[in-house]
Amino acid sequence: MAQQRAFCLSISRRNRDIVDFIDETSDKLHLTKADTVIHMMREYRRLKRLEDEGLLGHVKTWSDEDLIGGTVSRQAQRGRQRDMDAL
Repeated sequence: MAQQRAFCLSISRRNRDIVDFIDETSDKLHLTKADTVIHMMREYRRLKRLEDEGLLGHVKTWSDEDLIGGTVSRQAQRGRQRDMDAL
């Protein structure tokens, strides 16, 4: 018998818009929320693989501001740009 794997995802108030996005996407795709998140992750992985193979240009993922929810210093932006250029 296959073992089920599960985890609980706690979403902070500052990321509530992501919950709305998942709700809207699950409605469009006619999937459960869990299946929608898995679909998004697989699609992201597929796009990154295509980018790595040179079949796509750079795939914009998320910015530092998206991750921490505020303004990022110029030094951090330059460091991130160097990291992206190195890819």
